[in-house]
Amino acid sequence: TSDGEFYAQYLTWALTHFPARNYAFSIASHGAGWKGVVTDDTARANTGATESIMTLPELQQAFEIAKQTAGVDKFALMINDACSMASIEYFAALAPYFDYSLASPEIVIDPALDMTLFTARLNGEQAAVDMPALGVGLVDKYVTLDMRLAGDADAAYFTHSLFDLSNYQAVVTAVEGFASVVNENPAAYASLLGQARTNTYTYTAFAGSTTKIDMGSLMREVLKLSRDPKLINAANAVLEALDASLIYGNAGENVFNIISYYNMYFPATSSSFQISYFDEAEMPEWGRMLRNFYNAVTPKVWGGAGGISFHPPIAPRINFTSQYPLAGTPVSILTSTSFGFELTGRNVAYVDATFDRVLPDGAVVRYATERLLTD
Repeated sequence: TSDGEFYAQYLTWALTHFPARNYAFSIASHGAGWKGVVTDDTARANTGATESIMTLPELQQAFEIAKQTAGVDKFALMINDACSMASIEYFAALAPYFDYSLASPEIVIDPALDMTLFTARLNGEQAAVDMPALGVGLVDKYVTLDMRLAGDADAAYFTHSLFDLSNYQAVVTAVEGFASVVNENPAAYASLLGQARTNTYTYTAFAGSTTKIDMGSLMREVLKLSRDPKLINAANAVLEALDASLIYGNAGENVFNIISYYNMYFPATSSSFQISYFDEAEMPEWGRMLRNFYNAVTPKVWGGAGGISFHPPIAPRINFTSQYPLAGTPVSILTSTSFGFELTGRNVAYVDATFDRVLPDGAVVRYATERLLTD
């Protein structure tokens, strides 16, 4: 079932009838990062509707009720044997209720984490169990042995990881801080952000997905491109916070050296963006940054719920970025003139470039008119 209320009732029953000193929760089902976890496929089979999923607000409500029932400040561990749950948005919702979490930003395949190893360690060490060491052992068993024995052709991209959620607010603050810098002047940062997004590692791209990027990868791309001290500081703050919260990660050889083990919602195109993100993911600045970015780069005005447009069309602006040869240098067949320029705007139907030479007496000689951009 993916009914959040039913899950809360189950947790209340379990914690009331089986009290303990420490609690570990385990969820095994389909996961979707910020959209939630645990899908009920019978919803589609019985009614024809899209399968339901437990959203982050539903999970938070269930965990709050469970915490009150158990009388604890936090639970020890959340084990996510579901795809895409090493999500910045998901951890932001989870952090008030758990000390540690095991999760993967990528697809998770059977047999997932070895629960026989988990229970054997608990039985052997009992109250003395070292939770981080236990988590590292589970990750390594999955990545170095079970994942490869499964024989999946895409195993070189798979991952798993262990996170410390005790100070996860630092990650949320850093990510929202980066987004707020971009939101101060979205048009100025749109080109850089778009180029960085294009070169950022995208999870499950090998299966055609384009919506979840690796946050560390995005920040590193921003640092390569930016000369803006404020943006650079914000990107570095994100990387430092991510590193502080990640205890351990392991991955296949294709991604081991390029990922930070955190996914974040950043669809490649505005058409893939789901408006429900604004309500279900508690990252308001990041959501506003995405809205501003799509409005700056998409050809037509991007509308939200109810057909409301966020921004009006923008008249084109031209910024010359390079010139060769420099002014005063003789031009010949061997040193032909070259200009680089950046055009920004929205609802631009076409662009014509006109090349004129202004003579000393003020007369103008037109050399060419060329269509550079068509609809």
